[in-house]
Amino acid sequence: MLVATQPQSERRICPSCGASNPDYASFCLNCTKDLSQSRPAGPGRNCAWCGAAGGATDRVCGRCGHDPAGFESKGLEPPPRSQKPVIAGIALLGAGLLDLVSGVRLLTANGQLPDVPIDFTGMLHTCGLLAILFGTIAFLGAWFSIIRKKYALAMLAAALGMMGVGPFYLGAILGFIGLIFIALSNEEFSD
Repeated sequence: MLVATQPQSERRICPSCGASNPDYASFCLNCTKDLSQSRPAGPGRNCAWCGAAGGATDRVCGRCGHDPAGFESKGLEPPPRSQKPVIAGIALLGAGLLDLVSGVRLLTANGQLPDVPIDFTGMLHTCGLLAILFGTIAFLGAWFSIIRKKYALAMLAAALGMMGVGPFYLGAILGFIGLIFIALSNEEFSD
């Protein structure tokens, strides 16, 4: 017994299960999903992710939602990525390095001043430990900025990287530059 089948161009692909249905079907013959919003499948246009056939005007796959190769994707492409987060990351690396140098110098400093009976060594060591902590946090913020993840943590790390100051306030300046570049590129971060 011969069964007449419709060509692939006149079939409707179910967005839920991927089953091929006649173009006049209102519901999927396999899973009973409503097909009123789906379009007939076009010849030779298959999703690169799941293999489902796509319609002539489809921009995304009806089954898996990906933007497969061969489909038109006007307006669906991500915006171009700038170098601002990378610049911020480099500035934060510099701030972190200068903060670490400053912290080590404060940890090894002698706090006894001539002609002053007060010993400042404990205070200098505390400031050195804080500078090392802020430098380490600046390194973490640089990593988040370069990989474009966790915007809020990158901003916080840049702000704390400014607190370590560094020699000649260069650590604070680089931390501030990193903070500005992170703020300017907030749409490029994913949380």
